[in-house]
Amino acid sequence: MPLHKFEDLEVWKRSSRLAVSVLELIDPVKLYALRDQMARSCISVPSNIAEGAERESDREFRRFLAIAKGSAGELRTQLYIGLRAGVFTQEAAAPLIQEAREILNLVCDLYALSVIEADKAWFVEHRFLSTERAKAVTRAINERCRNLRPYAELLVDGFGIPEQLRYAEMLHPENIPDADEHQVKDAISAGTIEPS
Repeated sequence: MPLHKFEDLEVWKRSSRLAVSVLELIDPVKLYALRDQMARSCISVPSNIAEGAERESDREFRRFLAIAKGSAGELRTQLYIGLRAGVFTQEAAAPLIQEAREILNLVCDLYALSVIEADKAWFVEHRFLSTERAKAVTRAINERCRNLRPYAELLVDGFGIPEQLRYAEMLHPENIPDADEHQVKDAISAGTIEPS
């Protein structure tokens, strides 16, 4: 069973939307080498996030996040090259460059948090991380996953997911407990607030 549901990851949703936007941007580009390379790198980002999430270990997940990170950097470079070569206008490329940069930051956050979470017992044992902070790391990962969820349907459309899979529970946030509920429960269990 996979450790993460990639459809829940905000970074997967945003990178999939970015891929669709880049594919629309490069469709009329006559320079085949640039168009082909950009198509590959923009598709690689969400694809590697999804592949890593479906793997059986956090180590493999982190490896694929690192590949996705590299592809996001590659895509930004290609957007810069296309912009400077006059293939794209500033108005068309700048928002995509910014989105690629933000997605790269999300991937880095998720990578770093997953490394900490994977070894949190060691960090707690050696007093580098309190139990409360270890729970905060898990909450931060879960929050990033929840932040990606609103983009699920757009990504599903962009990737041509079969109709029968569109009714998966993860695509319906109204069925998923709210993050505030978890924060209150954690605060009660930590003794920070009294139960009401």
